[in-house]
Amino acid sequence: MSIVPKGYYLANSCNYLFAPHPFVLESLLGFLNSKVINWYFRCFSTNSNVNGYEVDSLPLPSLSSDHQRSIINLVKKILSEKKANLHKDTKPWEQKIDILVYILYGLTWDEVQVIEKDTESQSLLPINNTTYTKWLDRYQKDGTLPSEEEMEHMA
Repeated sequence: MSIVPKGYYLANSCNYLFAPHPFVLESLLGFLNSKVINWYFRCFSTNSNVNGYEVDSLPLPSLSSDHQRSIINLVKKILSEKKANLHKDTKPWEQKIDILVYILYGLTWDEVQVIEKDTESQSLLPINNTTYTKWLDRYQKDGTLPSEEEMEHMA
């Protein structure tokens, strides 16, 4: 999924959606392209074409503007890099979005491992159980997500 710039039009054969309130479009894009949502659709969808009603029924978490900003900043970096070079490897930013989404859904390390192994075994997250669990516990205690700087030093 991607964002269509202003001034472009979609034909009726193209699925499109608007970000539900209070989601910002780039934040929703980060969620919809995350491994969690990919895994969810692979487990619960009856076909490979995602239908509008399936997107509408996604269990999206409630997010503050600060939580969305963390994802938005990463999505904007990916979009900027892909605009300059379509073949640019953006995997490090994509992995950071995946970590944030896992934490926002409150997934345990074991649950994360199920999704990671099922979606892309050759590209597991560059993070260990201890670090992830520390970040998840902190988020559940006071709502603080890991910063991009903290995620630069994952291991």
